[in-house]
Amino acid sequence: MSSSPAAPAAPLRASPQDAQFGQLLQEIAARIEGQGKSFADLDAALQAKLKAHADDIAKLSASVAAQQKENVERFGALVKQAGDPTFKGGFRSRENAENFGKFVAAVYRHDGAEMAKLQAAAILPTSGPQGGYLLVEQIIQDIMRDLDATGVFLTDCPPIGVNVLASGSKKGTSGPTVYYPEYGATATLSTPGFGENRFELRRHVAAIEIDNWMLDSQMAIALAEYVRTELVYALALATDTNWFMGTGVSANAMYTGLFKMATGLLSVTGDSGDDTFAEMIAKTTYYLAAVLGALPQWAHAAQPKWYMHHSVFFGFLGVRDSAGMPIANVFLAQQGLPYWLLGYPVRMLSVAPSTTAVSTCFALLAALGRACRTYRHNKAIEFAASDQLGEEKWLANLSAVKSDVPMDMKVRNGNGIVQLITHS
Repeated sequence: MSSSPAAPAAPLRASPQDAQFGQLLQEIAARIEGQGKSFADLDAALQAKLKAHADDIAKLSASVAAQQKENVERFGALVKQAGDPTFKGGFRSRENAENFGKFVAAVYRHDGAEMAKLQAAAILPTSGPQGGYLLVEQIIQDIMRDLDATGVFLTDCPPIGVNVLASGSKKGTSGPTVYYPEYGATATLSTPGFGENRFELRRHVAAIEIDNWMLDSQMAIALAEYVRTELVYALALATDTNWFMGTGVSANAMYTGLFKMATGLLSVTGDSGDDTFAEMIAKTTYYLAAVLGALPQWAHAAQPKWYMHHSVFFGFLGVRDSAGMPIANVFLAQQGLPYWLLGYPVRMLSVAPSTTAVSTCFALLAALGRACRTYRHNKAIEFAASDQLGEEKWLANLSAVKSDVPMDMKVRNGNGIVQLITHS
């Protein structure tokens, strides 16, 4: 019995749910494709932005580097002008100190090549007298820059520069007259008087001998600091000695000092019998009040100071006035001058009188900056090697540095200074 072939199965019909699922898959695929394109677009935009930022950062970095370079150059220029804050010596910079030391060593060794190099750098401009070598102003200023802040007189009465050795400067002999006119009335014209302060500069010379073993280029800075320090303190002490205690006749003190001036200044003298420091100190309110009263109002406003030997000041220490208050005080913790007498600062002077004598000024109350004027010519510093100083110095292995500074002091207004003098 034969059988007939089976009929083909009917195709399955998709259910509505399958159709929806398929459509959903198509939509998801389309979205994925769209998101991929969006991500590609986003990646390209992000990369462009990042590249732009990288370019900006590169430009900024270059700008910062350029600014840093400019700052370094400007700082270097300022250091040369105002001093190197990292260098603790008295010179404005380590370079200046080293150049000075090298200059001295080159002169000593007769090193023509090094001297030519320094001359090209404007360190060694000219030859001076007696075969010495005159330094340039920059090095001179570095060596002498602390002088005006080291001595007592030059600190309180800073010098002004002059370019002549003998001349004068104008001063007022009388001030304007003040009137009190009514409103609408005409003011009265007054003519102040003018005179002249004559100055005649005298030389202050200090020559320092140097062992030639210091003239090695490796010790350049040490040598420079040694010379600078010695010159500064020697000249400061000499100036204080001359201008406070000069006799006017000694070869080493051609000035008449403020403690020695017999005329031209105000003075308070001890009464009969008060011919020692101790006797006048014991009458503190009497004599010190007289000194304060002698000083005119303008001098009180000019911040005057006391000037005396430390032993005189400590003679006042512990003394009390009639109200029981101490007249002398010591404030070691405060900034500024620590010693005070009757409300005015005290400047200690090692050169001032310390031994009691009759007719002796042992204290000054002075507004130095207004009462006096200090003049100084351009400073000169020279160096001479041992063979330029003679056979004796050559055998002793010595060279020398000389400072030659013309200076002068004049009293402009003696009413700004009061002397306290023991009785004769």
